[in-house]
Amino acid sequence: MKIKTIYKTCLKEIGGLSNDDIQWYMNDRPKKISRSSFFEAAVFAIWVSGLKRKSVESFLKRAEVHGFSWDYRKMANITTKNWSIFKQNLHEQPVSNIVNGKWDSIRQISKKLLQFKNETDFRNEWFSQKTLSSRLNNNDIDNLKKMKLGYIGPANSHFIIRNMGGEALKCDRWIEAFLNYFQISQQQLIKRLDKTSIAVGLFDLVVWAYCEKHVKKVKNFNSHFKKVFL
Repeated sequence: MKIKTIYKTCLKEIGGLSNDDIQWYMNDRPKKISRSSFFEAAVFAIWVSGLKRKSVESFLKRAEVHGFSWDYRKMANITTKNWSIFKQNLHEQPVSNIVNGKWDSIRQISKKLLQFKNETDFRNEWFSQKTLSSRLNNNDIDNLKKMKLGYIGPANSHFIIRNMGGEALKCDRWIEAFLNYFQISQQQLIKRLDKTSIAVGLFDLVVWAYCEKHVKKVKNFNSHFKKVFL
């Protein structure tokens, strides 16, 4: 596996450094670990499972109209009555168990975040005293999985750490297809990237963007990569 060739080809095919997602990685991703950055990443991760990003973005904008806020403080302080009304107004009746479960998990997370006195206490307890988002890695993914927050399992733990600005593999459907195709583990891929000085998070993002644009369906992955990357 010529990892540099794969990376350079994929990067070129998505528009290089001018690609919007690459620009986010280079310039706009969170620089500092905070309760707000965690809450935003957690909300998106909980809802994006099995759905397309644009669909979730539209859904969450609609949720804002009905009372959802990206401010975890406001979500933590909403009354039980108003929380129930919010869900009922946003969704068709009856509200399914999984929808209730996702929203209630988000509310519980907001309450947990509110319990910390400040950002330092939050970072010390949840992220091993790290302050910079770029220092988040697969160890933080493992720690997040162990916390057993509602609807945040292995896949969502990867997703959250990546979206908080961490250098980690998101391990979504495309990375899983990549690992299966080349028959390597996550750790083996990370070691190869380290040797070639390609940032793990950047590689993850480039592969994701390339596959979303050119492969489109997981079932096409093997034939596509076999054809393009002989």
